[in-house]
Parts: sequence; structure tokens; C-alpha cells
Amino acid sequence: MNDYTNIIDSPLKNSKDDKLDTGKYVIGLARFLSQSAMPTTVAIQGQWGSGKTSFMNQYSLRCR
Repeated sequence: MNDYTNIIDSPLKNSKDDKLDTGKYVIGLARFLSQSAMPTTVAIQGQWGSGKTSFMNQYSLRCR
């Protein structure tokens, strides 16, 4: 048995680990931004551990 007293929240670093299939939203955001007039502001909001960094990591991996 582990004696862990906390949860380590580490963001996804590989889009293949996307078990919730959020990649379709990443692609949708990329398409939206590529067709938007600039300047445009997008806010990624959520509670701690809700996947904001994982989402942005996927964006940078998929949309290079």
C-alpha cells in the first residue's frame, strides 16, 4: 500500500494520452483561431486539475 498524502496533478505531454478525447476541441479551437480576425483573445478557464495545461499542451503538439 502506498502512503501518499497528496495527489500529483501532471499535465499531458503527449496527445496519445488523451483518454477523454478532448483533441477534437483542440482542433476546433485551432480552426476557429486560424479563421478569426486578429487581435483575438481566448481564455481557458477551469478549476485546479481540470485540464487547462493538458489542453494547451495538446494545442501546441497538434497545431505546429
